[in-house]
Amino acid sequence: SSSSSSSNAADSSCVCVSEATLRDRVKQLVSENARYMSSISELHLQLSQVREERESFMQRVQQLGERVTVVEGEKRECVEVERRQERAAHEVRTELEQSRAQVAQLRER
Repeated sequence: SSSSSSSNAADSSCVCVSEATLRDRVKQLVSENARYMSSISELHLQLSQVREERESFMQRVQQLGERVTVVEGEKRECVEVERRQERAAHEVRTELEQSRAQVAQLRER
């Protein structure tokens, strides 16, 4: 009789759900799962696009970095040319002043 009382206790705690309700719940879960899988596929596609854009961006950054290096080298060359030109102009001015001084001395004689 103790076994029948324990089975009665189990029966009273059991929630009876109709087969139709279970089918509806399964359909609902399958539908939710399909939406999640679709969302996951879309996110994978977006991730691939972002990775491609990042790779393209990084290549562009590298190209720009190389260009900056070239431009900096050209700038250094320009600065050096300007310095040489300034030295040469200074030398020419100095020679011109010396020549003028010599001409003035010759005129005084």
